[in-house]
Amino acid sequence: MARTTETYGNVTGFTQEFIETEVANTRNSALDAQQFVTVDTTLEGNTGDKISIGVITASGVAEDVDEGKGNTGQVSVGVTEKEYEVKTAQAWFQYTDERLRRTPEEVAAGISHLGVTLYNKFNDEFYAELAKTTNTLKATALDFDAVVDAQSLISLDTTTTIGSDEGAASDVEQAVAAQTNILVGKDLLKALRKSCKDELQYVEAYVRQGYVGTIAGTNVYYSKLMDATAYKTSLFLFTKAAVTDFVKAAVEIEASQKGSRSAEDANKRINNIFARQSYVVALTDETKAVKLTIGAGA
Repeated sequence: MARTTETYGNVTGFTQEFIETEVANTRNSALDAQQFVTVDTTLEGNTGDKISIGVITASGVAEDVDEGKGNTGQVSVGVTEKEYEVKTAQAWFQYTDERLRRTPEEVAAGISHLGVTLYNKFNDEFYAELAKTTNTLKATALDFDAVVDAQSLISLDTTTTIGSDEGAASDVEQAVAAQTNILVGKDLLKALRKSCKDELQYVEAYVRQGYVGTIAGTNVYYSKLMDATAYKTSLFLFTKAAVTDFVKAAVEIEASQKGSRSAEDANKRINNIFARQSYVVALTDETKAVKLTIGAGA
């Protein structure tokens, strides 16, 4: 087990190994609670570098055809190269020797929160990428039919189930629920609950933070970020294949504590910890995300 602290004279500080583990575990546990993306830890490049990412796109619609007539266009799927810039998210926590002596648990909580801030930064990027999908649908009301129509725009594998002990849903419903999620704000969540009533089922196997139920085999999650004005009349239905979080394999930690800090910080007995990670969050498969807009004019 890694040592938590090291003592410098009469001041105890946290070890580099403890800080790295604490920040990484906090960020990773938050990602695990979300489970909404594909995580790729092979990112190369430095802050500001441009990388090209292949985004799967689809176009074309079904058409009514008369006798002896055919389609005027065909459905096509392709890969469009889009340029993204490598970003570096950084969080900074500062504390004094006196604060550490007085409330060491408070300082430890501050270190853990560095991981939370990195996760929150990712969260903002994730929603912005989902909003880029051109795979859209409009409905006058948010009900069971609207959810099913949105599902039909995503290619799903319903041949693989996740076990009969996962809940009361049927095999097909379990297969769909294992793949699809809905993110919704409080206003549309209220509308969904009113219109679906008993059709909105609570499946114990899929309980995670924000989970409110399952409709037509898709898990519904409430998110405060969906309360933003930009999403007031919309929700996202998607699989984790829609968005990819490209990251460097590990969170980088730089700590300046007693024994390694500058003369100026030593004079003031100040300690600094920085947590940073290079990343790119990208909508990599538009065919796996649908933006469903609700309204009388839809």
